[in-house]
Amino acid sequence: MQDDQDKLLNSLIGMTSQRDQDALTVNLVTVLAEYVPVVRVSFYQPSNEKIEHSLEQTIHLDVHENNDGKQEYIWQKEPQFISTPENILTVIKEKEYICSDNKQNACLIAPVIRAGEVVGVLFVESKQSLSDYLSLLRGITKIYENILFILTEGERDTLTSLRNRRTFDKQLNKLLLRQNIVRNRQYKLAYTERRQPKQESVTWLVALDIDHFKRINDGFGHLYGDEVLLLLSHLMREAFRDTDLLFRFGGEEFVIILTATEENTHLVLDRFRNNIACYNFPQIGKVTLSIGYAQIKSDDFPPEILDKADKALYFAKQHGRNQVHCFEQLINAGKLVENKFISNESELF
Repeated sequence: MQDDQDKLLNSLIGMTSQRDQDALTVNLVTVLAEYVPVVRVSFYQPSNEKIEHSLEQTIHLDVHENNDGKQEYIWQKEPQFISTPENILTVIKEKEYICSDNKQNACLIAPVIRAGEVVGVLFVESKQSLSDYLSLLRGITKIYENILFILTEGERDTLTSLRNRRTFDKQLNKLLLRQNIVRNRQYKLAYTERRQPKQESVTWLVALDIDHFKRINDGFGHLYGDEVLLLLSHLMREAFRDTDLLFRFGGEEFVIILTATEENTHLVLDRFRNNIACYNFPQIGKVTLSIGYAQIKSDDFPPEILDKADKALYFAKQHGRNQVHCFEQLINAGKLVENKFISNESELF
């Protein structure tokens, strides 16, 4: 008994040492497999992809007994996209556990909640009753939620509560990985069914900057400058969807990752620009934004994508400010020249 307690305690200590959400989730699934008689554990989270799927299976573990009677783990860590089953929809909607305790095929579906919202779903399956393990399952899941809260708080800008610059590269790399998986599935489907891949919405990287922000700080003081940043971040949350990723890069610079058609993207961004231009900021009055955006392609390098959006942003700055420009449109119009991105670090530096 003491050995089991010590082992569990060490496993939980291992969870608290994680500093990455993906590693933390792997640790959660591993701990459950060690202390609960599971045959399968899956972790799902809402997906930003718009390809007939609404959930992303980020981690999946099958547990088998080998010929020596020892447990054998088979991991699937490559993201998979699924249509949301009714039982998981119920868990997300009600924010409550579902436990089916059929002794031949028991399962537990647990919501992972952060700031009152379901950000993940844990799906545990077993060939025996889980009733004796419910307290343990709930406790480990709650520990995971608490650690996740601490991790995600560290990924937030302290002033605006938007995602910070530090988390951008990780989020963009995850997105590029998903896009490669989705693209491969689409082309495989197109080949087997002898048809063209269905056209989907495009994912965009948006860079926006407050015009003449230094004048606001110099003329009114940094306290009022901070108030502008707070109000702008609030207006951004209201204008964009929950699935859009909002970042503050520092100072007056913000970045958005969103998915939409090219036409709708420009309409949404220009409407947001106009709403800000019409908004009356207390003490300050009128404030305007310059916005540039570029398409996120799965074969691009992250610095290249950000560089394209920045070039479109600076084009807006240099041509009167309070404008929205698309990098690809500027290239097609001959207003910008696309430079070949060099990935060899020895050539870059």
